[in-house]
Amino acid sequence: RVQAGAQSLKQTIRKPEFTNKVYDEVIVYVTSMVSSNSASFPIPLDSNTVPAMVRRVLPPEWVVAQLDSTITEVTPYFVQDKEHFTVRIDIVGRMDDVQAVLTELLGKQETYTYFFDHYLATALKQNIPASITLVSGVSLTGDEVLAAAKQALSYDWYQQQVAGITTQTFAYLRGTQSTFRITLTLSEREAAIISALSKLIDQKLEQQYNALPVATPQQAAAIIANPPRNSLPSFRLPGVSYAD
Repeated sequence: RVQAGAQSLKQTIRKPEFTNKVYDEVIVYVTSMVSSNSASFPIPLDSNTVPAMVRRVLPPEWVVAQLDSTITEVTPYFVQDKEHFTVRIDIVGRMDDVQAVLTELLGKQETYTYFFDHYLATALKQNIPASITLVSGVSLTGDEVLAAAKQALSYDWYQQQVAGITTQTFAYLRGTQSTFRITLTLSEREAAIISALSKLIDQKLEQQYNALPVATPQQAAAIIANPPRNSLPSFRLPGVSYAD
């Protein structure tokens, strides 16, 4: 009778009306668990997108397969053929979808903005003074340096990091890699940061140069004979642009 009941139950869980009801309850339960632990996640989770994410990771056919497997495992126990039973949930088979969902979530533009503002910017600010004075009185504020850093640590660069990190992490979780280490090496972007800062400094110097009064012939001759070093001249040479 127990065996017949188990087979009947297996048929029941495959009926659309049952499957839809149970599946919706499973999604609500898992979503509530994810949402209640969202504070431990490194980025904010949108409550409107969590259910869709969970549905992608745990599709209806997978949930039904787990229920079917559970019924198979517990039936011998109830008919006293076994003294214990083990319920196995095949989450390993969902790794590809978990990786795809996580990579997509972390790779979003809004995630990049949050990650930069709350993590990278915080780390960079610890090593950036409020103001940096350079040649000819040109100064850079901490915010300007951060803006240059964000230009160098671009969204495209960030997406590459996400892809590498998730690939390495899930290789470890699948057992195809014995160890893993998450490393974000900002030194690789030093040249790009310096380039962005150089462009900004050039823009400021050009603005200063263009604001200088035009030199008289005598002043121009003096500048040509003894050009200033590490600073702009006091006058702008006639017909000579900053780029020249």
